[in-house]
Amino acid sequence: MLTDQRRNEITRIIYREGRAYISELALRFDVSGETIRRDLNEISKNENIKKVYGGAICVKKPLREDSYEVRRLKNPEQKLAIAKFAARLVQNNDIIAVDTGTVTECFVNEINGVQGLKVITNSLKIAQILTDKRQRGDFAGNIIMLGGDIDSETGCAYSPLTNEMLSHFVADKAFIGATAVNTDGAMTWETSHGIFTGELCRMAERCFLLADSCKFEKHSFYRSCSINEIDTIITDDKNTISDSFKETCKANGCKLKIVNINGEICK
Repeated sequence: MLTDQRRNEITRIIYREGRAYISELALRFDVSGETIRRDLNEISKNENIKKVYGGAICVKKPLREDSYEVRRLKNPEQKLAIAKFAARLVQNNDIIAVDTGTVTECFVNEINGVQGLKVITNSLKIAQILTDKRQRGDFAGNIIMLGGDIDSETGCAYSPLTNEMLSHFVADKAFIGATAVNTDGAMTWETSHGIFTGELCRMAERCFLLADSCKFEKHSFYRSCSINEIDTIITDDKNTISDSFKETCKANGCKLKIVNINGEICK
């Protein structure tokens, strides 16, 4: 196992269990205690993890993802409001890349009356929504489904093959999701999802983050992209967004759009 892979796994263990011991980690990864100490020295640079005698502890628990079906039922009105606003940003002849997620599912469902659209996605659910819309005559564009290993829960492809396929495309706009959002950027719980989301953000001319407001000021496991890589963040007005986060967006040239229940910009 490579050093970075081992450290990522150790970090995940600390997040999951709340702490980890040097002796147990050395045995688990078949390395010396000194190697684990070096790993923990590096890992403890993360503000959420603190090195202590004999191991390390989690200071601030990261936000984990619920099951996909549970997430789908959460904050439906807020997700729909975000989706309605985001859908109005899609124009004729756009090439858009769409991340997996419950809010991005809502988003593609709200795309109507757009001509010449090409949609790139790794999500079987999103591809199916668009296919159904095309059969009903509500969508006339192209659907490009990226391949790779399919995650059985989310119905999405996440693998090096998926990322390699993505690298051959360019898009006008990417619409991404997140498990948590903070001044460091957008974060996901699953590393494979985060890597793909980051690649999605960077392959497009403009990147839009769609995230309901309950995810703000939270941390998760993997940072997929920083604030300065995101052109616009679209969220709802149910929870207050801090002034410090607004200032961070402004300083990094990232627009923050807060919408009401009707999908209109809040005054």
